[in-house]
Amino acid sequence: MGRRFFSIMMFALTLTLVVGLGAIQSRAQDNASDAGTPAPTEPPASSPGEIPPPAELPAGTPEVPPELGLPVGGPGELPAPVPGPKPAEEPVQPEPPAATPQSPSPVDPVESPGGIPALPEELSSPPGASATKEPVEGPAPSNADPSPRDEQVDQTQAKPLGASQAPKGMREGENPFPPAQAGPDAASAGAAPNGADEFVLAPSRLRSGLQSVGLTIEVKGPPALNMNTPATYRIIVSNPNAADAEGVTVRDVLPPELEFISSQPVELKAPGGLLVWHLGNVPAGTQREITLKVKPIKVGTYEHGATVSMRAGSKVSTHVFQPQLKVEIVSTSSTVLKGKTAECRVVVHNPGDGIARSVRVRAKLSKGLQLYAQDTKGVNTYELDVFDLPAGQRISLSPLVVDTVEGGEQSFQIEAVSPDVAEGGQDATATQVVNVIEPKIDLRLTGPRARYSDTIATYTLAVVNNGTAPANNVRVQATVPIQARLMRLPDGATFDSRTRRLTWPGFQLDPGEKDQVKFQFDVRLGSPGSCEISAHAVAEQCRQVDQMIHTQVDPMADLSMEVVEERRVIDVGEKTIFVVKIQNHGSKEATKIIVKGAHSPNFKALQTSGTEEQARYLFEMDAAGKAKKDGELLFPTIDRLDPGKEIELAIEVEGLSSGLGYFRLYASFDEIDQPVEAKEVLRVTKVNGK
Repeated sequence: MGRRFFSIMMFALTLTLVVGLGAIQSRAQDNASDAGTPAPTEPPASSPGEIPPPAELPAGTPEVPPELGLPVGGPGELPAPVPGPKPAEEPVQPEPPAATPQSPSPVDPVESPGGIPALPEELSSPPGASATKEPVEGPAPSNADPSPRDEQVDQTQAKPLGASQAPKGMREGENPFPPAQAGPDAASAGAAPNGADEFVLAPSRLRSGLQSVGLTIEVKGPPALNMNTPATYRIIVSNPNAADAEGVTVRDVLPPELEFISSQPVELKAPGGLLVWHLGNVPAGTQREITLKVKPIKVGTYEHGATVSMRAGSKVSTHVFQPQLKVEIVSTSSTVLKGKTAECRVVVHNPGDGIARSVRVRAKLSKGLQLYAQDTKGVNTYELDVFDLPAGQRISLSPLVVDTVEGGEQSFQIEAVSPDVAEGGQDATATQVVNVIEPKIDLRLTGPRARYSDTIATYTLAVVNNGTAPANNVRVQATVPIQARLMRLPDGATFDSRTRRLTWPGFQLDPGEKDQVKFQFDVRLGSPGSCEISAHAVAEQCRQVDQMIHTQVDPMADLSMEVVEERRVIDVGEKTIFVVKIQNHGSKEATKIIVKGAHSPNFKALQTSGTEEQARYLFEMDAAGKAKKDGELLFPTIDRLDPGKEIELAIEVEGLSSGLGYFRLYASFDEIDQPVEAKEVLRVTKVNGK
């Protein structure tokens, strides 16, 4: 009976222990999952008889009575615990109690190998050990230090953290993650190729759309250490989001009381004791871990923290099209007579691969072309059309018809612009030149600039076409002032006495100096003053050309002299009288009039009248002082003869010998170099045939 009762009690205790162990391992796995560390697929293998290092149970885990012993290996080995469901909310972990030399603080269950909480000492006894409240000491490991050891420190320093999670084929303690980059400032994989900004990621590394990126970082390490005893810390970086984190960098500054030994991956050292690990890319749903081995060198309480930075981005794909504009002037009028219209036909083409919106076509015309006879006020630019032009299409505009208002080379400049096309393109502007021909007649009037009154002046009109087209129906007119008198009517011309206008019939005049046409006319100038002769010429498609010339009419003494005789025939010894009439027909008095006379030797002058003094003979003396000949007569100087006045001189002569004789007289005054001349003939006959 007693033996059966004892067997029933042992079976109940065993069943209670199995249920308790399952709950403990499920809670440990849930805590590891909430901390961002994936649970291992299988626990690490242990050598037969090896006692796992002790560890404190997580807070809130029910304790197993120390009286119950846990068999290790053998027929009584317990099955692997089944993980329970994860709670909806992460359980709040209570603050661990402060570490004291008498009661060491519990170690984070994640620090045990494989991420599974180690069993308490009471549950780690070998088979057959008696159940007691005192800790049961198992066999010491073969590599154990014979000196006393702190069991709490041993739990975190037995081997590098994370070694049990190494992938298959990797040696224990080998880092499964990529090594650190080549410097604290070096861009990680995926950085922009230009290197202008290390925080700019290449678009090829990014995904489109809204990207949610975030990292969690947790620093784990023993809450209590012995001085000068190496310890291991773990820095766990997790990416629980749906997008990759690029350029992940961890920076750590150890307190001066902790001496750095090594790290996996290998660190990069910077000034000030800064340790840097460039982890590169942390994909979504994964984590990276850094193991850091240090040694405390001073007693006290110290805080050790790490900082993580990252890069993340998003991208959008945009296809860029390039519309283009090309303007072609397909036809224009090459040569146009001024006054006629010129035409320009324009085609706009889009040779690009995108639509050109709001295309505006503008026409800039030279000053000799005018659209719709508008007053452009100096801005001869017009907008012809506005339209959208798809890629590869062409559009023909309505013909541009303009008026030609000036001759010479004129131009059409057509430009197409669009907000989708950069301005200034060579093909977006086209220029075409049109030659506008026109006649240009020119009139040249020539004549004397100064004349004496009552003299005849000759004027000449020359018409020339300096243009590029024939001048049709050229008409020339000249106006004669009232103080002048037209001497004769030119051939083919007409004269209107009312308007005093002289008109020639119309004609055609080709371009060139050699085809000029001349017209000539004479007028007698009247009273002193200015005589204004005007002329003008006009032709089809030509402006009227006017010319004018002023002839200064000066006053002048105009003397005339006439000689008559009482008898034209006398005998020898008979007498007769020559009468000399001098008249001033000019508009000015004649002064210092000198009258000279010369006659033939068959008669002689006896006396003169008309002047205060007698005329006297002038004798040309020979070398002996004798007169060579006689017959030259000089009258005293006449001081003045007013306009319209006359003076008479009389010369009495006597015949000396028979024959035909003459009497020639000359009159000059101070303004005329050429004297006025008069001549009379006298016949002297013999008396009674003697």
